[in-house]
Amino acid sequence: MTDFINGDSRGKSINLIRIGKVVDNSDQQGIGALKVRLDGGADKDDNDTNLVNCIPLLPKYLNIMPDVGEGVYVFSAQHNDALETNQKSQRFWFGPVISQQDKLDGEEKENGIRGLYRSWTKPDKPFSEIETANGLYPNKKEIAIQGRGSGDLIFKKDQTVLRIGKFKEDNRLKFNDVNIGYIQLKDGDEDLKKEFKTEEIEVDVFTPPDFFIKVDVRSILSDGTILEQNLTPEEYAVATQHEVFATKINYKTNKIEDTFNSQTNQIFNTREEALILTNEILSSELVDGVKWQLQTRVKEVLEVYGEEDQNSFNTYTVTYPGSTKKEKRTKTKLEFSKSNSGVKSSIINVVADRINLVSHDGEHTYELTDNEKLITPETQNDIHTTAQSIVFGEKLVEFLELVKNYVNSHVHPYHGLPSDPEATKLNVLNFDLQTILNKNIKTK
Repeated sequence: MTDFINGDSRGKSINLIRIGKVVDNSDQQGIGALKVRLDGGADKDDNDTNLVNCIPLLPKYLNIMPDVGEGVYVFSAQHNDALETNQKSQRFWFGPVISQQDKLDGEEKENGIRGLYRSWTKPDKPFSEIETANGLYPNKKEIAIQGRGSGDLIFKKDQTVLRIGKFKEDNRLKFNDVNIGYIQLKDGDEDLKKEFKTEEIEVDVFTPPDFFIKVDVRSILSDGTILEQNLTPEEYAVATQHEVFATKINYKTNKIEDTFNSQTNQIFNTREEALILTNEILSSELVDGVKWQLQTRVKEVLEVYGEEDQNSFNTYTVTYPGSTKKEKRTKTKLEFSKSNSGVKSSIINVVADRINLVSHDGEHTYELTDNEKLITPETQNDIHTTAQSIVFGEKLVEFLELVKNYVNSHVHPYHGLPSDPEATKLNVLNFDLQTILNKNIKTK
């Protein structure tokens, strides 16, 4: 008996199943036809053009076209008791013949038959012995459709996975454990229930002051120019006069309680004299046990009253000691836990470096229906750079909680003046709004 690969060259019979090599896959009629040259003498007198057309045995719903040089199984419709060269009947192909799954991008017919009866070479090491290949290819219990590249569709038990980029560094024996993209559909996970749980947290609570004092020391040149604050003593020494201004405002009534203007009392010859009077005014008002707030751009004053609050040099405001205290509050958060109801749930996980959600009628001009690529590389780049980022929901809630606390507690000391720089305000101002955005998920 002859084997189905080599056949019988004596002309007594023709094998119904043989292996041939694809020499032409141009398929000009679009029916999936191949020109396949069989081993032995059946096709020795025919050039590639005159070879019998091989028609696919695969259903049209499944699109596979072997490359030139690959092997395919060839089925003959009938055989006659005649010379092998006269055996011409309809042929059908099934394939391509691939030795192992890591060769799906293409394998010459001579290598593809490795492992078959009477083949000259043996297959490579099995994947089960290659640790880096674990998970790359479907196992014996799974049903899968695999592409020539890095994509596949695997049907697991109660799970379906569509993957792309499964190879690490384009190595077909290394699983990409860095940034593989996939859509995972799962069924059978235990149903989850929502629970609102409270936890105790510490928050900064600001107690507004009873009054507000604004202080200014002006150093003026002979031509009337007012020098800037934060200069050196030598730079202030050129000034010909120095003035002190102080205003005390009641927080609750927003009315001025007292003022001091040295223009109507005393003009000082040196800045040091002006600062002595300023400190006298403040020392009589900013005493222990009194809730006060000081606003000034005078560095010399900030150095005295703002030592414990270095941020005052940025905000030009100092608040009485102990104005902000830590208090314990309860915070409610949503958690998921197993329901123990026996009900199973379905889940879809979408995982990739970047995820784009784009609708055809969105506010954009993207070309989404290229007849070859759907989204071209140029459009893809346009989406990456111009589509809107999705927000992190919990991060947005965190910021809105800060805004709520600020709105609930902030006060304005006097008409036209900025609100108090209490902790809630600083928390809002210092919040990095960019952290709200998830720049890897975009939409249009």
